[in-house]
Amino acid sequence: LKGEHIDPGFTDFIEFFETATENELTQMEQRLKVDLPEVYRQFLQCSNGLLIGENYFPGTRDARLAPFPDDSFPPTLYLTDEIINNLADGFYCLPLEGENQLQVLHFDQYGEQKRMSNSLQEFLHLKLETLPNQYLNYCDLLRTA
Repeated sequence: LKGEHIDPGFTDFIEFFETATENELTQMEQRLKVDLPEVYRQFLQCSNGLLIGENYFPGTRDARLAPFPDDSFPPTLYLTDEIINNLADGFYCLPLEGENQLQVLHFDQYGEQKRMSNSLQEFLHLKLETLPNQYLNYCDLLRTA
């Protein structure tokens, strides 16, 4: 937790989770207990939409709903050029079929899915399980790490 406006790189963020003290993790958890914009809540009621979360660029906010081309359900992603151009190192939330929870994916600037460390995945899934009525803004999480 290096300051309110520090925007760490993804590698630094992973390293934080792997080296953080219990006190630092507690402070991070307290920061996560925030409500998301209305567009996220609308998404939870949308059965065939893909939520594109905030771009991972300092100061940018770009949340949008993108329809699927058919009735297929995630994790099959339909990435148009417009969506790929707006991915740019972001975390994206997709619903798990038949469950009231989200899975989290991370993409690089070319729209390729990146592997998240086990420690980060476990932390994000734990937060989704322990905050059933509050969904996380992962890019704000990155900015405040």
